[in-house]
Amino acid sequence: MANISNFEMPLEDILEWFQTNYEDAVHGVFHNGREGGYEYAPDAGPYDPLDVLQGEFSQANPGVLQEAANILRSSGSAWVKKGRY
Repeated sequence: MANISNFEMPLEDILEWFQTNYEDAVHGVFHNGREGGYEYAPDAGPYDPLDVLQGEFSQANPGVLQEAANILRSSGSAWVKKGRY
């Protein structure tokens, strides 16, 4: 990713960054079916992909960020930072 401005960052690199740092809650967060959902730690999720990407890649092409967020949302609904659970 060196020598690439945020605005020119390819979709694949943005997705790779996100998937390196975040994961679907299903892979590590305790789910309590009786209580109705995942038990998130304070300040540890869930995160919306678009919010995260806009914060990390503030100068990136908004259309590319939206496309990345749509792809991520189609593969998971509750995202958390890796290593927090």
